[in-house]
Amino acid sequence: MKSLSASPYASRAEIMAEFQGDEAVLAHELLGLRQAPGAALQTRIASLAKATSPRSTATWPPWGRWRPHQRWAAGALTLALMLALALAVAGPQRVLAQVQRLLGYLPGYGFVDPDQTRVLTAPVTVERDGVSVTVTQLIAGTDKTQVTFVGEGLNELPSDPNATRVEIVLVLPNGGVLTPDETRLEHGSARLAFPPIPAEVEQVTLRIARLPLVRPGAAPENWSLALSLRPAAGDFPAAELAAPYVPEGAHSTVMGITLDVVEVVEGTEQTAVTIRMSAAAGTGIDQVMAPDPWGIRLSDDSGHAYWVQPDPGLGSGGSVVVQQVVIAQPGAPPAPAVWEQTYAFGPLSPSTGHASLRLDEIAVRLDADESFRLDLGASPHIGQHWLLDEILDVYGAALHFTGATLVEFAQLNASGQPQQYYQLKFDVAVTDAPDLALQRLNLWSAEQGLFGDGHWTPEGWEVFLAFEKLPHGRVTVSLRGAYADLRGPWVVQWDRPGEHPEQRPRSLHPQAADTHHGLTLAVAEVVASDRLTHVQLAAEGLPAGGRVTEIRPTTGLLGTVSLGLQDQWGQAIPTSQDVRWQPPGTEWAYDPLALTFEPLPPLAQSLTLVVPEVIVQFPDDGSLSVDVPPAEALTFTQHEAEYEVVTSGGDGSGPAYHPLVERSQTWPVDLQMKIAGYTVHYTQAFIEREAGNGWRRDTLVLTGAAPGPDPNGWRLAALQGARTQRPDGSVVTAAESPGGANAAGLAYGWVSPPAPGVAPVAMLRLEVNDPHTSELLSGRYELAFDAVQVAVSGPWRLGWSMVLAAP
Repeated sequence: MKSLSASPYASRAEIMAEFQGDEAVLAHELLGLRQAPGAALQTRIASLAKATSPRSTATWPPWGRWRPHQRWAAGALTLALMLALALAVAGPQRVLAQVQRLLGYLPGYGFVDPDQTRVLTAPVTVERDGVSVTVTQLIAGTDKTQVTFVGEGLNELPSDPNATRVEIVLVLPNGGVLTPDETRLEHGSARLAFPPIPAEVEQVTLRIARLPLVRPGAAPENWSLALSLRPAAGDFPAAELAAPYVPEGAHSTVMGITLDVVEVVEGTEQTAVTIRMSAAAGTGIDQVMAPDPWGIRLSDDSGHAYWVQPDPGLGSGGSVVVQQVVIAQPGAPPAPAVWEQTYAFGPLSPSTGHASLRLDEIAVRLDADESFRLDLGASPHIGQHWLLDEILDVYGAALHFTGATLVEFAQLNASGQPQQYYQLKFDVAVTDAPDLALQRLNLWSAEQGLFGDGHWTPEGWEVFLAFEKLPHGRVTVSLRGAYADLRGPWVVQWDRPGEHPEQRPRSLHPQAADTHHGLTLAVAEVVASDRLTHVQLAAEGLPAGGRVTEIRPTTGLLGTVSLGLQDQWGQAIPTSQDVRWQPPGTEWAYDPLALTFEPLPPLAQSLTLVVPEVIVQFPDDGSLSVDVPPAEALTFTQHEAEYEVVTSGGDGSGPAYHPLVERSQTWPVDLQMKIAGYTVHYTQAFIEREAGNGWRRDTLVLTGAAPGPDPNGWRLAALQGARTQRPDGSVVTAAESPGGANAAGLAYGWVSPPAPGVAPVAMLRLEVNDPHTSELLSGRYELAFDAVQVAVSGPWRLGWSMVLAAP
């Protein structure tokens, strides 16, 4: 996550202006809060009442006034008063559910009232210089206006993940402007949620200053598309709109935070669950933020666990989410520590009568106020280091400051001119509380300080204070707040309404096995239900201490064999993305040998599973010594990285780009290491440099010919670093580092898979920065490895009959 240190260093006023405008940076930290259900209900009631009143002659636009409709004529005002009375007597949740039964849930949009919704009369396209922009959808409801546009003709332009701060607005006929509350961006395309459009508006203009994720000047800019609206009556068939219900007693309180399931909508394609997290007064929690969607699971009593469905995006499967940030003005009352969101899951099994939602962690901001003082002396110098022994307590977590180093660096200011800045970089050891994991710190110093930041990375904690001028004398280091993950779990259960015909999953333990290169895969269990087909594999013939870490979907880079399940007619059964098998009463845990497919065809009598390749990890020892030359002996040139960075989309389908980095000249080496029967020979080396605002990462890269397969036909795939001794004598170990085997300073090696006409390459990467100054640390590095990963190719073909599978 991009830190505040990435903002250009300038005056305090410029810093605050940048801080307030950078929605992409703060999207993870400051989320707009939705209204509580009671307030939302009263807003809807008020809109119903206004629907029957005469049109106002007040200055246009009349916000909150909606188009009259016959459905609400005559009795709407009385209905509104009755609902208001019911709200006072029965409480907001139950009454809200009754109101929303008149509405429905539209996948991809949310709750919608077809009678008070408008849509595009037709898609609108504008083309300029070979690039076209098409507004494919506009849904204008009473709560929001959703607009989707798609750009085409941009395939030759690389995606720029930093080009998220683009001005996209809806312009009303009177010149009024609506800005989006939330934006989902893709390369040249977006889906945006604006505030509602006034009822009498029949045409708006979408203005796009620059297409999202496209570098400035790379494509036509300043787009303008005129959009005409019409009533949506008949566009949303009743079959597509499912009514919500409010579960009884669906709440759980842990650590002063209550999880409520506000409402549930069960459709044929999706299950939408609205959840609310709220912090009790006196907990010290002043903000509740969106949890990681992967930590939210919906399950039923039939054995299915449903994950949050990925956002459908705009066709590529991934998107960048930029949420508008509202920063409280000085003196304004604090916002309530409440967060609410609707998540979409796959459809629940019709045969289950109970559902359960589990949330493992919740992100919060803690109100912390701790400080200590550090005396820098009258004339501190760059590189000077101070020993510290200061401990700050944050709700049971301990921050142990053991040292500080003064560093400097140049950075372009707001005027585009290079300027010198300074940082106090702290050595901090963090001990988390049992149920609290710190993720970020807000630091401040009253003495000349710009701002401070602390955040956890897989390499450890990075904590600093930034200064415009060289600091001296006494400096107060103040902790003004902290962001943390609170560990639950929060578990909420409820009964599903209606009748549920019993249809138990079928289970079978077939005798199906196949062996390739000495590795046997066997089918241990098959479960077939109305929502999935679960295949549990077992592996035999593994080395001592070995385990399967991955089932690869193909063999090599251009493999022709793919992972797949087929019935007796050869009909392919696709893999399932958002539901897994989890028997009631068990805890879900990742298992690479557990494969999940979509439900079987009704007449499937036998199945065949094809597994193309398996990755096996097992322990073994190896060591390597490598020398890094001094920085003055290296010459760096700009270079396009050989790896891709995926802007979004955990499945790799989001926009990707090749970042620009600096690379040194290549020098020859002759380094060999024997491990697990393989001999790895590296023959070339270079330094790859990545830099940001106040940070730099220098990585040693070794390359060489890949070793051939062993006598069993197993190919070396990866090396796992266990220990690094740097030239200054410091040691990094996986056991003692926050990132474990992925910690900075530990080597990681891999071997490219074979491809026709391309020789496999062995590569090793190692960060070689001084941990205190971030400068290149030259000298000898002693590397130790403790495990390897090997690729075992099949294909394994496992066949069995489903006829004997009984419920």
